[in-house]
Amino acid sequence: MIKLNYIGICLAFVLVSFWGVAQPKDLKKQALDDAHSLSTKAYPAIEDFHKALRLQLAGNLEEAKSIYLTLLKSDRANDAIYYALGNLAQEQKNPNLAQNYFDTAYSLDPENLYYAEILALTNMELGKFKEALPLWEKVVNHQPRDYNFQYYLAQCNVQLGNYKAAVEALNNVEGLVGVNPQISRLKIEMLPIIGQEQLLEEEITKLRLADPYNPETQTYIIRYYIKNSELEAFKKRLKSDLTLPSPHVSTFLYLLKIRPEIQPELKKEVLQKGIRTKVLPALTIAEHLQYLEDQAVFSKDSVAAIAQQLQENYADHPEVVKALNIYYKEAGKANNLLVLAQERLKENPNDYKAWLDLNLLQARLGLFNAMNTSVDQALENYPVLPQFYFLNAQVLAFYNEKEMATESIELGESYLLFDADTINFLHAVSKAHLAILAGDSKAYKAFMSKAKALNIMQKDYQVMALHFQHFYRAPKLVDLNEVDSKLEILLYFQALEATANGNFTEAQTKLNSFLTTYPQHANAWDLLGDVYFKLNQVSQAEMAWKKAQKLITNNLNINKKLETKTFYEQKYY
Repeated sequence: MIKLNYIGICLAFVLVSFWGVAQPKDLKKQALDDAHSLSTKAYPAIEDFHKALRLQLAGNLEEAKSIYLTLLKSDRANDAIYYALGNLAQEQKNPNLAQNYFDTAYSLDPENLYYAEILALTNMELGKFKEALPLWEKVVNHQPRDYNFQYYLAQCNVQLGNYKAAVEALNNVEGLVGVNPQISRLKIEMLPIIGQEQLLEEEITKLRLADPYNPETQTYIIRYYIKNSELEAFKKRLKSDLTLPSPHVSTFLYLLKIRPEIQPELKKEVLQKGIRTKVLPALTIAEHLQYLEDQAVFSKDSVAAIAQQLQENYADHPEVVKALNIYYKEAGKANNLLVLAQERLKENPNDYKAWLDLNLLQARLGLFNAMNTSVDQALENYPVLPQFYFLNAQVLAFYNEKEMATESIELGESYLLFDADTINFLHAVSKAHLAILAGDSKAYKAFMSKAKALNIMQKDYQVMALHFQHFYRAPKLVDLNEVDSKLEILLYFQALEATANGNFTEAQTKLNSFLTTYPQHANAWDLLGDVYFKLNQVSQAEMAWKKAQKLITNNLNINKKLETKTFYEQKYY
């Protein structure tokens, strides 16, 4: 049995998250409502009443209230004054007083639906659902196609334990606006209470078909079948649906989500048919690319072509890019994303999104030398976009140019005309870099927290942006133990740390492992050359520096090493 207060809380949540509470908080709407509420009889003090309305619109609530109360002394039977006083009480956050005024206005003009609606809403705000119910019934009877009114009626019935009437009202809401997952879940919880278990399967199927891509809905439905020991029966229905000429997308998605996993042969069939019929979403395909290759569902070249198509079409979809990157790492093609971003720019050098993608990828891989050039070019093309100034600040911080980095951030802030999560993320990251340079632990942690809370980029990019190259500047601020040790990018961090501590053999091992995954990481080749030189392996050092030189053109440090064949102490920034 579901508890009444649980359903009430759920309904309240849906009310806020889906439609919003239709309270007359907007003063202009309130003034129009007040004008509608004027009684049709002659009103001798209309000018004073309008003056009070104008004062209320201007925020002079006490002056408006004084006029209303004065008018009320000479005309105690005028509903419009009570209605106006009720609105004013709401503005002053006094719902009890507002309810009294609205109740009086409604008693004077019981056919006025404006009064009924606002009185019902105020009663609900005060928890007086019994008083609100007949008002909503009256409003719904006059305006049955308003889904908000139907929904408030359902909420009152739930709070009063009238679950059958609540389900009927929610059915009416769905008839007006379509299936909504939160409403469907509530109905599923209430149907057994009112003895309508026979409708459960129909309701669950309707929810599955109407909301196929939502992970929360998928989890809810699968848990429902597990709870009722019906998962195997559900799986059989899905397998049967798979034989249809055009199965619904949910058939594929649920078969792939069920745990334990379906048998390999069935999984191959699901993926093969889902991709060929073009119903599987891009994220699901991206997450199964390695499986498609390992199990020979498609040829290796076909899988590579699918991956490239996803990269071209979904470069602005963070979750798809993340899944693609995992595939490329497992396939030994970790830099493929970077190459594709560079190719996109060659095809269209004016593609703003391609410039941003390239800069973000370079930052994530720690390729700040190459990023220095690409950010400069992006700023030439887009001199008023704040995100490129914040990326530029990261490059300048990498080179220990604190004043220039600060100036770049300030320029970016001057062009920051609207809020966007990605821009705010880059802003916080650039400020974190400056905090590192200043040795300001408190500010560093605050900006780190702000950047991570935005959940914009993949975790390894956040690690890259917030931890890279700072072992030499503020080792006490940066702790690799706080980072997910499964990330391969950490091998480079660990090599940096080992080099700083003089553990060159350990650094060599980690760099060699890292470069098998990131063979185009110029900084890593440069560092490996330094490590080889420290280990008295000069020829290997020269070879590593040459590889770095091919990836970073016109780098004076690397050129000097190759010319003199001498390592000299330097910071890796």
